[in-house]
Amino acid sequence: MKIYYLNLDQAHERRQWMEWQASQLGLEMSRIVAIDAAEVADTAVHELTLPNDSNPVNPKAVIAVIRGHRKIWDIVANNQEPLACVLE
Repeated sequence: MKIYYLNLDQAHERRQWMEWQASQLGLEMSRIVAIDAAEVADTAVHELTLPNDSNPVNPKAVIAVIRGHRKIWDIVANNQEPLACVLE
């Protein structure tokens, strides 16, 4: 079974932790580079509708998360393996 994990380029400590965990368990994981909110264009925000509530969110972060998940879904869907595990 393929194991994937999302990780921002600048999240070095998290990447080291994930890779250490995998080595301790004897697992092979594939890192998928997460989408950074700073890479999301301002024009993409205008296409997003967010609820008006007391917990405002960063719309670029929402778009980045969605794009990162889509990236993994595409990889899993195009893989010939019958199972996959996705970690965040």
